[in-house]
Amino acid sequence: MNTNQREIWLPALLLIATTSLGGAQTLIDLSTQTKNPDFSNFLVTKPFTVKSVLPPTCSQGQVLFNPTTSPGQNLYFCTATNVWSPQAGAPTAGASFLLGFGLVSVFFQGLTYVSVDTGTLLSRASAQASISSFCQSNTGTTAYACSLSPILQGYVGPASNPPGSTCLVLYVDTTNTGAATIDADTLGPVPIVERSGSPLIAGDIPAKQPVFACFNGAAFVLQH
Repeated sequence: MNTNQREIWLPALLLIATTSLGGAQTLIDLSTQTKNPDFSNFLVTKPFTVKSVLPPTCSQGQVLFNPTTSPGQNLYFCTATNVWSPQAGAPTAGASFLLGFGLVSVFFQGLTYVSVDTGTLLSRASAQASISSFCQSNTGTTAYACSLSPILQGYVGPASNPPGSTCLVLYVDTTNTGAATIDADTLGPVPIVERSGSPLIAGDIPAKQPVFACFNGAAFVLQH
């Protein structure tokens, strides 16, 4: 190869080598090789890792998208080493929950749910049926006794703090022939009296018929 041929081929070989090296270095590190990257004009961007199962390890600051959870609750942040924390969607306007007052928090598969404790809160169906105040006595005598659900904590009357009146739907197995008492949830027997405050007369509390009575602080007063 003469001098003129070398002068022609040498630049061409250098160009080929440079092109080959450039092709092998097309990957760049955005964290060190860019400044203020703007992805707003990108057709598609996927900034999060997508996995249906949370990895056992992570470093603080990682974000993962879980496609199998409820829509709006798919993001998980690594808030500490190897600790994934679900990022639930924003609560509905006006929705505020204070756990403990009949509300129960349930944590399941990384999500927190709030449910109603019907042992504390009265449902509308239970109120319509008077379930919580239904006092059914099967003693066979006029010393009536019953158990309520939930358990009655105490008799409340006008002098209580706060004031009120415990009202029961009496449903007994024995018609009264005179004086009668009621003992709800073993709180102690309390006399039952007429609305006027007078003692009962025979038949005031018929068997197998609901009778409404409210506590006045000293006795249960029939409301008929």
